[in-house]
Amino acid sequence: MSIFSNDTRFYYGHDPLNQKSVWFIQKAEEIFGKNRVFSKSLQKIRHYLETKGEKVSNTRVLQHDGQGDFVYIPKCNFDVEISVDAIKTIEHYDTLCLLSSDADFTYLLRFIRQKGKKVILIKGGHVVHQLREVADRVISAQDIKSHITAIKQKPGVKPGLADRNPESTGRTTKRP
Repeated sequence: MSIFSNDTRFYYGHDPLNQKSVWFIQKAEEIFGKNRVFSKSLQKIRHYLETKGEKVSNTRVLQHDGQGDFVYIPKCNFDVEISVDAIKTIEHYDTLCLLSSDADFTYLLRFIRQKGKKVILIKGGHVVHQLREVADRVISAQDIKSHITAIKQKPGVKPGLADRNPESTGRTTKRP
């Protein structure tokens, strides 16, 4: 017996050059089933820094070209696919669980709520007010991280310091 609905959909942008990212997709297929896992390659979008002193996450490598300093930000748009599937399968679920902080989903979540469905939003960072307002429950991914992951210390990395070479998940070492 599966703990997931037969209509579960799992969307994940992966880095085909990163073995752990590929492994993650394989594991997701084992858990959810191959027909319920949707994946496409991440795009790397250049984000140019506005000012000389703009703070940069220590997990991103600073690059430079003729236009200035920039970092690559991984991006994978599944907005349309998620929205269409959420509407097509609306009669087959009572709760939509979305792992995103993307404000583009506000209209979808409002529609889902109007149809009498519950919405759980799992956020990785800041969530705009409009998105938070339409969710029945907002959960910080950090609050549930210890329940859904195994954190392994990389050799040579001191506890409490950010990992300078993160995997595609952006994971950092566990702080004491």
